[in-house]
Amino acid sequence: MSLKVVALLVLYFPDRDIVRRVENTLAQCDFLIVYDNTTYENGSGFDYPYEEDQRILYVSENKNMGIGEALSFARRYSIVNDFDFLLTLDQDTDLPQNYVNNMLSLSYLKSEHAIFGPRFYDRNNNRYAKFPIKHGQLPIRKELKSEGEPEEAFCIITSGAFHRVSSLQELGDFRSDFFIDYVDNEYCLRAWLKGYKVLVCPDVCIEHSLGNRTVTRGALKFSPTNYSPIRKYYITRNRLVVYRQYFFKFPVMIAYDFSALILDLFRVFLFEKEKKKKLKAYLNGISDFFKGRLGPFQG
Repeated sequence: MSLKVVALLVLYFPDRDIVRRVENTLAQCDFLIVYDNTTYENGSGFDYPYEEDQRILYVSENKNMGIGEALSFARRYSIVNDFDFLLTLDQDTDLPQNYVNNMLSLSYLKSEHAIFGPRFYDRNNNRYAKFPIKHGQLPIRKELKSEGEPEEAFCIITSGAFHRVSSLQELGDFRSDFFIDYVDNEYCLRAWLKGYKVLVCPDVCIEHSLGNRTVTRGALKFSPTNYSPIRKYYITRNRLVVYRQYFFKFPVMIAYDFSALILDLFRVFLFEKEKKKKLKAYLNGISDFFKGRLGPFQG
């Protein structure tokens, strides 16, 4: 019996190259949900003849509903329509040829692997990404090699990840109240808590663009994210929510992530532009966390 795969492609002011990515994804999956978070002045969606293809469902509220809402919509759709896997994609992710078949044919995949994804190459940094690999309760930041063994990770990014639909039923919806950022981190930790596993598959690699830009100071290299102030706000607020929820369950992982928060502050001070706006965004994120204010930023 062949496995049924539905893909979710989340858009936000996409460029014209998105047409190629839509066609590439359709060529590898049974069905595609295009969830458009763009606000269009004339109310019309992205320029693609999606109405002519019955394998595409285009969803748009003509406003940004957030990544959590898009993922939850796809989760519910995949369950109701009896798909086996949900593949989640950002608009800037390029799927290699035969990506879906190569991932699903990996012999070491088991039913306990609720979420699994590839290693990826960061186009902005020109290097392979590192993952928080799980060694018991200890996260080890590690770059995986193509000839290496699959590794269990505390968290992987959403784009390029496969979600086993049978596990999605138990895990529930994604955190739409996070709006953007840390939605994937929280869901991965939730999967671990429910007895599932999250896996990185080094056999397959995709290209992806993160916010990083490498800065060299003598023999040292730093990678400031250069995220906008609003992204700093969401990351700060939502990671604090994750800390509160999972600290006693994954204390070392939370401590590891907190060190990443401190490092990010350090990089903002030294390397990034709009320092005042970003530092204010951190403070707003902390303030809204303590106030219990989630959802879109209210200003």
